[in-house]
Amino acid sequence: MNVNWDGKTAAGVYHIYRKAKGDKKWTKIADTELTYYVDGTVESGIEYAYLIKVDEDTDTLTSSYTRFMGAPVIKSATQTTTGINITWDKVGGATKYRIYRKTGYNGKWTKLADVTGTTYKDNKASSNVRYYYTVRAFGKTGYSDCDKSHPYAIYLKTPKITSVKKVSNGVSIDWEKVGCSGYYVYRKEAGGKWIVISRPASSTTNYVDKSAKKGVQYYYTVRSYAWDMSECIKSEYKSAVKFKY
Repeated sequence: MNVNWDGKTAAGVYHIYRKAKGDKKWTKIADTELTYYVDGTVESGIEYAYLIKVDEDTDTLTSSYTRFMGAPVIKSATQTTTGINITWDKVGGATKYRIYRKTGYNGKWTKLADVTGTTYKDNKASSNVRYYYTVRAFGKTGYSDCDKSHPYAIYLKTPKITSVKKVSNGVSIDWEKVGCSGYYVYRKEAGGKWIVISRPASSTTNYVDKSAKKGVQYYYTVRSYAWDMSECIKSEYKSAVKFKY
């Protein structure tokens, strides 16, 4: 909470007192030679009043009650099968939260939505784009600062398999093209574990599984991937396609 007042002396000491609404007594919280004070011990959602006393003057300066609204702290920004899910800590006294997003570090903040809970799913995120997020809390008497951490997340669209069919030299898998650096093609047998059988480039949307054995029940799925600096980002899985060769 920022407390400001008009200075009465050039070198005097100001004694700062505070009380929460409902308290009967003032509590001294600090001394300063400045004409402002940042109270970092307030609790969100509680109304406070301040009294400023000058040491060589018996007069006092008092403020009306003001409700402090703490900034939400974003806990996570993670991709899902359809977008990016953002969660944050609950703020005392908040009645709603406003979510903002920007594209790239130097982009402009854009309002996404107002919600009453502490989670929001951004289903309008484009594939393979780095987004930054922030959240602001709103209450009956005002609003908070925005979360300063500005976490980012990248959503990669999961490719949908369009066909799985038998060809002369194996099993042919086709999938839709999505914005990415490339794909992972996975296969497993009934009750088995997924294994990567190919890693084609982004220009390719077909793979022929030449190692498939006749009479065996297989499951296939495809994930997209992209590089963000040195980190490999992978899309989520979609339902596997069942095929017996």
